Amino acid sequence: MDETFKASDDQRLDSLQGHLLVDSEKQRVGFHRRTAQGWQLEEIDETVDLPCLDVSLSVAAIYRNVPMESGPQL
Repeated sequence: MDETFKASDDQRLDSLQGHLLVDSEKQRVGFHRRTAQGWQLEEIDETVDLPCLDVSLSVAAIYRNVPMESGPQL
């Protein structure tokens, strides 16, 4: 998962509460969440709560229709 994109630019937006990082090559999801202590990265194993959208997403649902290559994952 490439976390070097424009995250720092996005995080300057006062209204942004979080952003989801979804790996396109393997099932890996991260959620950058704004907290009182600053930005925190949470690795998502099963389900992520997105209170700003009033929804919970499972990793399985995120990847439901995404073909993944089988084989060893690094």
